[in-house]
Amino acid sequence: MMYSVFDAGNYFVIPGTPDQAWEANSLKAVDNQDDLRAKMGYGHDDFVIAIVGSEFSYSGLWLEHAFVLQALLPLFSDFQSNNSSSSHLKVAILRGNSSTNYKVAVEAIALKLGYPKGTVEHNGIDGDVNRFLSISNLVIYGSFLEEQSFPEILIQAMCFGKPIIAPDLSMIKKYVDDRVNGFLFPKENIGVLTQILFQAISNGKLSPLAQNVASIGKGPAKNLMVTETIEGYSSLLENVLKFPSEVRPPKVVADIPIRLKEEWQWHLFDEIIDSRDFNRTAKTYSFIDEGEEHMNDTNGESSDASRPIDEAFTYTDWEEEKLIEKINARKKREDEE
Repeated sequence: MMYSVFDAGNYFVIPGTPDQAWEANSLKAVDNQDDLRAKMGYGHDDFVIAIVGSEFSYSGLWLEHAFVLQALLPLFSDFQSNNSSSSHLKVAILRGNSSTNYKVAVEAIALKLGYPKGTVEHNGIDGDVNRFLSISNLVIYGSFLEEQSFPEILIQAMCFGKPIIAPDLSMIKKYVDDRVNGFLFPKENIGVLTQILFQAISNGKLSPLAQNVASIGKGPAKNLMVTETIEGYSSLLENVLKFPSEVRPPKVVADIPIRLKEEWQWHLFDEIIDSRDFNRTAKTYSFIDEGEEHMNDTNGESSDASRPIDEAFTYTDWEEEKLIEKINARKKREDEE
């Protein structure tokens, strides 16, 4: 569903999902970072900066990315003049798909600004974004568009333990404290971004400050926006959906225990799908769909991992249970009358 601040009145937006943290944790468990870097064409000592942005397309995005590249230029000059460092600065812009004209435009802008050919690359988000974020050293959010939810790609980066730099948009400031769990710069003054970069990078590596910021941000990112998500769905059930008389109404938001709103109930996801079977390459993968597949499988030919779920509660069982509840509710009303 596409939405933005310009049509906020048309949509009820429920932000937050645990899949970013789930994917990051699953990927870290299996991939060797040096091997992954080599496969992607980066050296062990290369300092890789990923420029990410809004998942929505709008006309000013290319200009915002150009401003970010311009702010990065002094850092590139510093890398070239620093003879004591063997690092090479590499910049990748994650946007669109790899076959669009955006790739040509971005790389042309980089050459115009003075970057050597091959220093700035465009990587489409149709590729494996998670793996690229995992090998990056630092992530910059290069979109200045106000949105209704915290950018998912920043959650992914934080879960990988990467320091993030972002404009001081209202939704980002709500969850990121400057120089605590991330770095913020005023979107009206792109020059501050250059100053932050020199604070975050020292001698071709992350500075102690940036390492500390990344470490602090990693833990809370795993459960970012849990409260908003739980309360959002509860409010939806309470105020929008109308339930028949035989259905027990959901609890009001105020009655939900605090512990259920502080973090995702990870143990429930572990029962649905084993992390070894998690599809780490498809961005749109949903373990909810996998759970439904297990629940609806009535052929008895499921794998060993899914058999306990299928045997415990099949789709047929669910239909029978609903029918019994309806009959009992109807009988109760008749007795009361």
